[in-house]
Amino acid sequence: MLLTAGVLAALAFTALPSFASAGEFLNTCSTGLTCKGTIVGGKATLQEDNVNLPAVECNKASGNATAIHNSSTGTVELTFEECHQDGQPGILCTNVAGKTDQITTNILTSHNVYLEEKTTQTPVGVLLTGVNVTFACAGGLVKRQVTGNVIGEITNPECGKAKGTHSFAFAAKALGTQKWEQVTTAGPLFDLTSGSDGPDSTTASQAGTGTITWAAGTTNQLDCDPLIN
Repeated sequence: MLLTAGVLAALAFTALPSFASAGEFLNTCSTGLTCKGTIVGGKATLQEDNVNLPAVECNKASGNATAIHNSSTGTVELTFEECHQDGQPGILCTNVAGKTDQITTNILTSHNVYLEEKTTQTPVGVLLTGVNVTFACAGGLVKRQVTGNVIGEITNPECGKAKGTHSFAFAAKALGTQKWEQVTTAGPLFDLTSGSDGPDSTTASQAGTGTITWAAGTTNQLDCDPLIN
C-alpha cells in the first residue's frame, strides 16, 4: 500500500522500459472486460533514508483497484487514515481537505510482474508506477512530496486460478530501501523518492499489507506460470 503521500487526483501513467513488459503476465477477468475491486489494509509506514526525517505511519488503509482483462495492467488508488509521524501521535499528516489525519494517493498504474527469473520458486508481485503525492504534517509546517515507483509481492497468487481476492505485501529490507526493486532482478531499479523541497529529498521505502476483494460475482485470474507458485 502506497503511502506516497501514502500511494492527487490525476491519472498518472508512467512509461516502462521494454524489459518490464517481458517480465509481466496477464489478468483474466471473469467479466471479459475490467475487474473492479476494493482494498482493505492495515498499518502502513513510509520511511526515508534520512535520519532527520521521521517515518510516517498510518493505522489503516482502504482503496479501489482495477484489473484490465487480457492485460498485465490495472489501477490502484489508496486512502490512508490515522496518519502521523512515528512516535508523535499528535503530529498528524494529511492531504485531504477537512481531514487532519488522512492521505490519499493519485491513481497509480499497476503491473503484474515476476520478481525473479522464472524457476520453480519464482515469486510474483505488483509494480505500482506514477506515484506523485504531496502531503503535510503538523498543520502544514512539515511538507513532503513522494514520487516514483514501488514493487510489492502478491502473497496468494495461485497462478491460473480464478479468485475473488488477492493479497499483497510491501516491505523494506533496510532504512529507506524497498525489499523488491527490480522486475526479474534485472534492468533498472524502481524506487521512491521522498522529502520536502530542497536537498533533504532521498530514497524511501513503503511497508504495509492489503487485500483486494473483487466485486461480487466476479473473479480475476493471474496468468503467471502455474508451476512456479
